[in-house]
Amino acid sequence: MILTPRELDVLRYVKSQEVEIRDLALHFKISLKTAKLYVKKLERLGLVEYENERVKLADSESLSKAIEELQELLRVS
Repeated sequence: MILTPRELDVLRYVKSQEVEIRDLALHFKISLKTAKLYVKKLERLGLVEYENERVKLADSESLSKAIEELQELLRVS
């Protein structure tokens, strides 16, 4: 699996609202460092945008591209 269950939870949480990274850590009862690691991975995959300590779901064009790349990766594997 490309995303862990916790990363999927983070993605679902961010899907509904833009949040500060600190609030994300508090919501999931994880350290700020761990929250940043999850967000950085989701950002590298093109699923979220992370700027000025705020996290939000990526725009639809970026999401579409990320989904296509993930699907291609799964076809190759």
